[in-house]
Amino acid sequence: MKILYSYLYSNMGGVCSVIKNRQSFTRMKEASVFACMSQDANGLQDLEDHGIATTIDRDYIKKSIDIANREEVNHFNLIDEAQHIEQVFETIDGRINLELHSSTAKFFDQVNDDRASIVNAIVVPSQWSKSRVLSKLNLRENQKKVHVVPNFVRPFPVAKKIQKDRETKPLLVWVGKLYHGKNWIDALRVFRVIAKEIDAKLVMVNGGVNNANTLDQFFNELQFLRIEDKVSLRMSLDREEIGELLSQTRESGGCMLITSLAESFGLVVCEAMNSGVPVVASDVGALSELVEDGRNGFLFPVGSIEQPVEKVSSILSGKVTFAPDVLRETVREYSDIGNVEKYFDVALGIKMQGATPVFEESRVSSASRVGSNAFVWHR
Repeated sequence: MKILYSYLYSNMGGVCSVIKNRQSFTRMKEASVFACMSQDANGLQDLEDHGIATTIDRDYIKKSIDIANREEVNHFNLIDEAQHIEQVFETIDGRINLELHSSTAKFFDQVNDDRASIVNAIVVPSQWSKSRVLSKLNLRENQKKVHVVPNFVRPFPVAKKIQKDRETKPLLVWVGKLYHGKNWIDALRVFRVIAKEIDAKLVMVNGGVNNANTLDQFFNELQFLRIEDKVSLRMSLDREEIGELLSQTRESGGCMLITSLAESFGLVVCEAMNSGVPVVASDVGALSELVEDGRNGFLFPVGSIEQPVEKVSSILSGKVTFAPDVLRETVREYSDIGNVEKYFDVALGIKMQGATPVFEESRVSSASRVGSNAFVWHR
């Protein structure tokens, strides 16, 4: 079995985490997995360390097609960019799937019935994303191709080196890329108010590559708000480092803050809760599918400063506590291996519950590939 992921950015988190988490599943190791992306946002080496042959090329769609034809890829997974479906369909043989992980409106706007009729499946991570896709489709047979496959959450590895001087102040953690959609400025503004009353520390984990102007804006904002001595910016942490940070956050009585303007799933939210860390998040996109107000964290209206200040302060001050076991239980379904099995089923057309893979490699013609399976799995 040969799988190719075609996507914009190779970073440490986001979609690349989804790909790596699938790859960690033992049966995936029996497949040849390729990825082609337009830019390395500090994630190339980590993908390759997971056994994914990754190529970076500015014209990543054309390069993806070249790789698919050269390697005789059976499953071409086009991520977010539905506008390229026709180009891919006309130039490769094999199964084509569209995955939509973005929360950006322009990617949903590229979905239509003509393009949906070409692909084998449309995979989305949440009910929120599914509703957005269905609003673009009129034909029943195309609507039936849309499947919700939640992102798979795996435990973080135990840190090889435990930090000696562990933080004693309560930690507030924010994870994301420093760009408009993650609304990072609001995180600083919320923390500024909190820091006046509580001796806490904000750790911001930046998961991508930023230009000099963005970083200048970030540090200028710290100085303007006069919190530069209370905020730490950490760049492109690996899974072991993220796991250690979340462990420290839990032990310090801290929490995670999400200020996004939109989210199609919220993998980092699940990872935090799975590590016993409560989450205070903006009530946007699919986040309300994960955060149960008062049970595993709190929700607040996007753009609000007062409400997240109140809710985060209640946690950092110790007035409100969440049992780590309860937090883990609320996201247990996302660490269920059944999510990976469902991905194999709807995206790759392979029934694999209790199955042993038997690869019957055969090329699929352009005329008959829709709805066809290149492999058979036997019990």
